[in-house]
Formats: sequence, C-alpha cells, structure tokens
Amino acid sequence: MDDPLAGNGVTAPRSEICQLVLEQIADTAVIFVDVDGAIRGWNGGAQTLFGYGQAEILGLHISQLYTKPDRLSGRVLAALQAAAARGRHEEEGQRVRKDGEVVETQATTYGVRDRAGTLIGYSAVVRDVTAQRQTERALRDAERRFRLLIGGIAEYAVCTLDTNGIVTSWNLGAERIKGYAADEIVGQHFSLFYTEEDRRSGQPFRALQTAAEAGHHEDEGWRLRKDGSRFAAHVMIEAITDEADQVVGYAKITRDITSKHEAAQKLRESETRYQVLLESITDHAICTLDPSGIVTSWNAGAERINGYTPAEIVGEHFSVFYTEQDLREGRPYRALEVARRDGRFAEDGLRVRKDGSRFAAEVVISPIHSASGEITGFAKVTRDISERKQREFAESANEAKSRFLAHLSHELRTPLNAIIGFSEIIKSEILGEITNKRYVSYGGDIHHSGIHLLNLVNDILDLSRIEAGKLEPQYDRVDMKHLAEKSLRLFEGKAASRKVTLLVDVAKDIAEFVADERMVYQCMVNLIDNAIKFSKPDTRVSVVINRDGGWLRIHVKDQGLGMAEHEIPIALQPFRQLDSLLTRTIEGAGLGLSLVKSYCELHGGGIAIRSASGKGTEVTLRFPYPGGNVVKLSVA
Repeated sequence: MDDPLAGNGVTAPRSEICQLVLEQIADTAVIFVDVDGAIRGWNGGAQTLFGYGQAEILGLHISQLYTKPDRLSGRVLAALQAAAARGRHEEEGQRVRKDGEVVETQATTYGVRDRAGTLIGYSAVVRDVTAQRQTERALRDAERRFRLLIGGIAEYAVCTLDTNGIVTSWNLGAERIKGYAADEIVGQHFSLFYTEEDRRSGQPFRALQTAAEAGHHEDEGWRLRKDGSRFAAHVMIEAITDEADQVVGYAKITRDITSKHEAAQKLRESETRYQVLLESITDHAICTLDPSGIVTSWNAGAERINGYTPAEIVGEHFSVFYTEQDLREGRPYRALEVARRDGRFAEDGLRVRKDGSRFAAEVVISPIHSASGEITGFAKVTRDISERKQREFAESANEAKSRFLAHLSHELRTPLNAIIGFSEIIKSEILGEITNKRYVSYGGDIHHSGIHLLNLVNDILDLSRIEAGKLEPQYDRVDMKHLAEKSLRLFEGKAASRKVTLLVDVAKDIAEFVADERMVYQCMVNLIDNAIKFSKPDTRVSVVINRDGGWLRIHVKDQGLGMAEHEIPIALQPFRQLDSLLTRTIEGAGLGLSLVKSYCELHGGGIAIRSASGKGTEVTLRFPYPGGNVVKLSVA
C-alpha cells in the first residue's frame, strides 16, 4: 500500500500507520481519512464491501460512501466531529456501493492523533450488517404474523405465561371462551381460571412444574369463566426455553370440550325451563306443530284463548283454528309454505275458538330447524287482539265522525248565514213595511231558529275540533265586567218571559285577565241559558263572579229542576240528556255542559257541579287568575 501520508505534511512515523493497517480484520472495511475528510487509506475489506479499488477511491471525500439524504443532512461531518471530540463515534446506517446498491452497515470512526496529541486524521472501521438486519426484520415479521395468527383463532384460548404463571399475552379466542378482555387479565395469575377446589389442592402450580420438568403438561377438567360459570376444558401447557435450554415462560392452549352428556343435560334443563315459561304465559297462545301442521305441544295461554285442553288438541291439525272461508282458500297450508320459504309467516286475521266463536288474532309462525338445518316443525304464537281491533275501530269511527261533523258544520254555516240575514231583513222590515204582520212574525221565528241552529253548528264544530286536539285558546285580555253586562242584556228578555229573576254580581276587585274571550263568554251563556231553561216560574238565577286565590270563579245557581248525583257525569257527556219526562220536553242538543267543561280544561281550569233533584243546580267554573299570568294547573 502506498504511503497515505506522503506529500501531506504529516510527520507521524510510518511504523504507526503500518501497525494500524496490520490490525485490520480481513472481512471488515478499514478506511483512513485525513483531517479534511479525503480518503487516504483503503484496505482489501473496504474494496470487498464497497467495490472501489484503491486507485478509484483514494483522494475522494468520505461522503462518497454515504447516501444523498445523509450527505444533505450533514451526517458525514457530524460523525467526524464526534470522533474528533470524543475519540470514537459509533453509528448504524446505510452506505452506498460503487454499483449504487445500498447496504446496511455498522461503523466506528476513531480520531487519530500523533504523540503530541494533534489530530492527524480518522480511521473508520465499517462492517456489512445487511444480512443480519434482514434476518432480524424477517424474525420480527414472522413473530408479528404468528401473533396475528394466534390472535385471530377464536376456537382456542391461547395465552402466554411468565415463569411464575402470570399472563403476558391473550388472544381473541381466550377472550371469547373465558370472558376476560386482554386489559383485564394480562398481569393476573392464571390460577384465576381454576375452581376453588383445584386452587386449594395446588393444581395450577403442579401443572407449571410438570411443564417445566417434562416440557409439556396436558389435562382435562373444569375451568372458570369471568362470570363464574364453569366449562369443561382440554388444557395444554408447553414450556418455552431459551438458547441455553432455560425455561423463560409457558404457552397455554385451552379448548372448550364440555361433554355431550352434559350438553344434553343442559338441553333437558333448558327444555324444562322453556316448558315452565310457556305454561306461565297466558296472554299468548303458544304451540308447536310438526312439519305437516299437527299440533305437538300446547300451553296454558293457548287453552285460555282457543278453548281446547292439551288432551283435546294435541294430535289435531292446526287448520281447526281457521274459518271455513280460510279453509276453502287453503290459507293454513299457504301459511306453512310461506314460513318454510321465508323463515317467518305473520298475519292478522280471524280465528275460531272451540265453541265456534271468532276472535281477531295476530299470528306468527316460525320454522324450527335441526342442527343440520332441516325443518323439524313450526312454532306458532297467537295473540288475541280483539280489544285492540275494537279500539282501533272505535278510534277510526270517532275520527270519521269528527271529520263528518266538521264537514257538515262548514257546509251548513253558509246557507244558515243567508237564512239568518234574509230573515233579519223580513223581521225588521228593512226594505219596507210589510202589510201582513204574520209574515213579520214568521220572519222572526225563522231568524230565531236560524240563530239557534247556527249556535248548534258552531258547538258541534268546536266539539269535533276538541276531540281531534285541534282547538287551542286564543289568549287575550278579557274584561269580565263587560262580559257579565253583555250576558245580562242577552238573557233579560228570556228570563222575563219565563218569570225568572236574573241577578249578576261581579266582585269589585275583578280586573282584566288573560283567556280566550269567546270561550269564557260561551261558558257563561251556556250556563245561564241552562239555568233559565230549567228554572221554575217565580224563581231566581244568580251569577256571581269573584276571586279565590289564583283562580277566577264563575258561580251560576238556579232553583230549578236539579238532578241526582249519579246524573251529573251523564250531563257532562256530549249529546247526552237526562232521561226524565221534564228534561225531554225542554229543547237542547246536550252539548252545553260538555263544551263548558272542555273550554275550562283547555285553559287549565275546571268545573264543579252541586245539584239535587227538585232543589236546583249550582255550577262553579274556575280559570287561572290574575292579570295575564296564564298558568296551566290541574283541577284539585
């Protein structure tokens, strides 16, 4: 080798440089670099590793051997500076061969100084570790794939233990079989899986001892899940050893092997519990059918709903529950066909009891499959929905009635308004005097009847809207003194014609309050009209309006016919009138009190009635008060 220091002004003895070269190992690259980073020495190991001959590489900068990213990041200079400062710098990284191939290397760079301590260059010892790193990566990949493989096995509980039996890893199968999540069990002792009896006898520790001594332990026995339940398990424990054949842990594989006879016992117990459960269900008729539709079991609910005892119906075809029309149409057989094809049949229809009576039924038929997937029969569940159907019919009829009444009311109001208007013209002789006064009287009668019918139509319309939940109070300021005076004027004539004294008293502290004025006024009108209508001659009707705490109270009292206590709820129902000779001779549609009650309740108020036959009636209404605070309160 040529003198690497010749012509460089270096005064170090040649014997020292030769000694450096002689100490190199043949399979390791030894490179000498001057203080500027230029390559001045290159051994055979360097030529083997990098592919450059001495003539090609000497004089080139050491960065020639680094990758471009390392050159750009200043890694070359950093390595030389570290070696100069500390005397030695070790690093692993990629280097580039002459043919462009990138190799993994492990390099140690030394700062070389003369006897005086002056830095005269660097010596770099570089070893190719590509194969070693590839082996390490392959090992890591294999270990990762192994863990993924083990982790994905759901049929086996696979875990690892340290030498003391502490769980160090846990796969999905272990979580599925034993119930513990990995973060719950890793770090716990594996004896948790054993029964209390086995732990007291030291079985977990003997299992590890056997595996450590023989390399393998295998047994079968009861194990515990997280929820405390037991299962029969086949357990294998394998010792894991290092290169020195020392035990460093254990691999444990558990499989659930609960025996067939135990499974059969559980099945029998389950069937018993199922039968008890079925017998306890009385609101559903539950039975099983064979594949052809023959009844094979019958619960208490089926007996209650259909009327047959088990002795009467088991062995009979389930078509006996169908109507003759359904039988002619083949509905029972189509039901089984649909259940067999689609996995479920469901319908609502009529069914026949033992006594021949019919009922509305909700029926679901589901196939029963064997372990092989073969249909071995059907489960049939029937529920009597007669009440529900009746309720739905009633609700539908009520809704239809409300729609009809609303439509009828709207249709009647237009001609009624015309009748009232024209009869008013005739009655008042607005277009001129009518010679025959009988026509004027007839016009008055028509006008009175038209007003009465219009009020009835309006009441019916309000009632239909109330029943549909579509009527809401239109809140505004209401002057009760004004309403009282208005009501008095309205009924003065009627009261006088019936020789009834009408008295209205409004408390002085009554101010305006917030309510629906039309509804409040209508309440007063209905109550006063009823009171006068049912009063005897030479009696009195009194209207008192006062306050009681947070309530406005309207009291209307008469000395009329009255009613028995049991008749009060009837009087509050729409279109209901008391069935007595006197009340049947008095006109009315039976809506007044019903609407009054509804109007009060829409405001959050209520109605109270005190009455006795032959002694008159007192009705008290209450509305939330005072002064604009609309508070929805329940009636006490």
